[in-house]
Amino acid sequence: MNIEEKDIAALDFIIDEITKSGYSIDAQKLINSRIITEDDDRKAELEFIRLLEIIKYYEVAQVNFDLSKWSTVEQNQRTDKFKRDGGFKIVYQKQLKRIEKEEEKERLSTRKLRWDSKISKWKVITFWPVFIFGLAGFIIGVYNFIENKRNAEYKESQDKTNQQMKSELSRLHTLVLDKKMVDSLHNLKK
Repeated sequence: MNIEEKDIAALDFIIDEITKSGYSIDAQKLINSRIITEDDDRKAELEFIRLLEIIKYYEVAQVNFDLSKWSTVEQNQRTDKFKRDGGFKIVYQKQLKRIEKEEEKERLSTRKLRWDSKISKWKVITFWPVFIFGLAGFIIGVYNFIENKRNAEYKESQDKTNQQMKSELSRLHTLVLDKKMVDSLHNLKK
C-alpha cells in the first residue's frame, strides 16, 4: 500500500498520540488537532478510515472499525518499536526508494525491449542470405564428398587395371624371355 507524503504527518501523529496516552483515539482527536480539516463529520470519518487502513496494512496498531460510531485505533505490541524506528517517515522513504528502483527496472526493461526489437529486425533481414549461403555450402560439401568418393573408386580401379597390365606384361615378358632361353647344350635359341 502506497503512502502519500501528505499522510505522513497524520499517521505519525496518530502513532505518537496512542503511544503517549496509551488509550485509543478516534477521528475527533485528529479534527480537534487540525490534522483532518474536513468540515463534514462523515468526510472526516472517511479520511480517518483511510488513514486507519494504512495503519492496519503495516500492522503497527490495533484498528477497530465501527460503522455505527467512530472507528478507533489503539496501541499494540509493535507500536513502540515502529515509533522508535522512525515511524511512517521511514516507511515513506523506503517506499520512494522502492518506486525509484521499479522505475529504473521499467526503464531498463523498455531499453532492452527496444534493442531486442532492433536485433529481431536485423535477424529477419539477414536470415535468408545466411540460410542460402549455408545451404550452398552444404550442397558443395556433399558434391565434393561424392566426387572425392568417385575419384577414389576410379583411382582404385585404375590402379587395379595398371597392376593387372603390369602383371600381364611381366608374364608376357617372361614368356618371351623363356623362348630365348638356352637349350640343354647351352646354345642360345632364337
